[in-house]
Amino acid sequence: MNEITLVDQDLVKQIQWEGDSEQYDLELQGLGPEHEPFIVMNPWVSDSRPFYFIEDFPETRQCVVWTYEGEWVAKMFPVGWTPGKQYLSIEIIIPKMKWVRNPNLSKHYNFRGTEYKQEFLPDAWQSKNELVWYLDPEVNPLREKVWAFKLMPVGREPVGIIDMGLVMPRLPRVLDVIFISYQEPNCEENWQRVLEKAPYAKRVHGVTGIFEAHKAAAYLADTDMFYVVDGDAWLVDDWRFNFKAELFDRNITYVWRSRNPFNDLDYGYGGVKLFNKQKLLRTKQWTTIDLTTTITKHLKVIDRYSVETRFNTDSFATWRSAFREGCKLYLLNDQIRLDKWVTKPNVKYSSDARRGIKDAVNFCKTYYNDNKELRKINDYKWLREFYKAKSK
Repeated sequence: MNEITLVDQDLVKQIQWEGDSEQYDLELQGLGPEHEPFIVMNPWVSDSRPFYFIEDFPETRQCVVWTYEGEWVAKMFPVGWTPGKQYLSIEIIIPKMKWVRNPNLSKHYNFRGTEYKQEFLPDAWQSKNELVWYLDPEVNPLREKVWAFKLMPVGREPVGIIDMGLVMPRLPRVLDVIFISYQEPNCEENWQRVLEKAPYAKRVHGVTGIFEAHKAAAYLADTDMFYVVDGDAWLVDDWRFNFKAELFDRNITYVWRSRNPFNDLDYGYGGVKLFNKQKLLRTKQWTTIDLTTTITKHLKVIDRYSVETRFNTDSFATWRSAFREGCKLYLLNDQIRLDKWVTKPNVKYSSDARRGIKDAVNFCKTYYNDNKELRKINDYKWLREFYKAKSK
């Protein structure tokens, strides 16, 4: 429509419809130049999309009227038109197109760098093609170009591919930190330590059940990934919440190493974890004895210390930690670490740890093939009752 004069919309709005279509069109005709054809757009049209699909301008002495779903969209008046020369009606057909998102990119990421979906209006020429938006190289770890979105014709082959430019995901600069505590005697001290490192940290406290507490943390988080610090964990001096997961690696659960001052072991037990919020929220139930393997099959342990896990604060806390970890190590057939848990007899509450490991081995031998019974090790109330029963 750039080749034909377009009448100013404000002038068109001044023409009042009074029920006489011929008179209305004569008044519209009076808005344009006398010696060249011109177009009047309907200023009251409810859907602006049809404007982009007016392509051809017939050479005719009739008034050409483009309509869409019973509503006139535009009128082209030729030189010297009168109502007696009648009308040529053209129905605008908008081809159907569908948005396709790269399945390797989380659907929960918002993108900047383009308008898309309801905000993007392809014109008639574009709608015949496959329109492709690509990831900005700044966030693309691969050498080749990676597409993020496609707008594709429905029911017909595209005539070509149009590069629509680059998009950038709106990834948070700072990820949420959630401190999860229950009844750990040292949880307040550890919480203050978290606030020293991350003053913006949030807390989940007193939620019964490890799975339920982590779900509560996911609901509390505002970022697509969030850190979890356990209630008995003391952050080491050089720890920073500054890890940046690549765009294609944000569905992975990350675990940092922990120093265990009780038995000199250092591995993922009790360490800081980084979860994908949506994966955790979509997890309906805990199906394994280890939360991280329930949420995702993709787990990555990072060889860097994050915390000291100070679980031996009282008799029950020490027994509970040893019992739960003992069950996991036994089922993993990790005899070396299992033995290490009971090799320091002079450490505070060491007898409770030895008892916890012994109870864990006996429990796992009894219920080795009963996953439902084994999952009880993550139920705090059950652990307390089991501990009391064993103490009699």
